[in-house]
Amino acid sequence: MNAIQLLRTMHADSKVRFKLILGENDSARAGQQWEALQPLLKLHEDVEDQFLYSPLQAEMPAGTLLGDWEGQHQSDVSVVQHMMQASTQLAPGTPEWQMCIAQIMDALAKHITDEEGQIFPRIEQVW
Repeated sequence: MNAIQLLRTMHADSKVRFKLILGENDSARAGQQWEALQPLLKLHEDVEDQFLYSPLQAEMPAGTLLGDWEGQHQSDVSVVQHMMQASTQLAPGTPEWQMCIAQIMDALAKHITDEEGQIFPRIEQVW
């Protein structure tokens, strides 16, 4: 399995996990599921950086979609990390916590759409 295939699988898994978290009626269980998902999101980011975006940035010229993607990617990661940090200040299961988790899910869904729709296909063409 190549890195892009692995990342697509991780995207699908994360989407399912977010829906399970947000659909969980037991606050403690929802919090546990969120705690379990966070290291997987970090692993996902590490795989992206190590096997895709760092090598891609070294090979692709600035001013191209692929050459400039690392900056957009880091911006997206920063936003999500900030939201994840904010979630630690909220009690699992509360409406505020659920809204925060939903906002994280939405931000990641947009990022995934960008990656799978624009970035991954172009990477597959050049590599």
